[in-house]
Amino acid sequence: MLSALAAMRWKFSFDGCAEVWWDSLEEIAAVRQTDEGMKALRVLVEDERRFVDLGRSQFWYGIEREIIPG
Repeated sequence: MLSALAAMRWKFSFDGCAEVWWDSLEEIAAVRQTDEGMKALRVLVEDERRFVDLGRSQFWYGIEREIIPG
């Protein structure tokens, strides 16, 4: 896919991507209100610091919508 995007002359300054799925934005917000959820987030960030430039990273949330039922 990157070659297709490059053909559209998009410029990227990253070499990786991660994806995390939740059933809803409310669920992820609720998990972050728990001690266990915050501990998991701290562990994740500590690990990412070993190989991710967090200061230059971008995060976003998306909502998946079904277009063709099936």
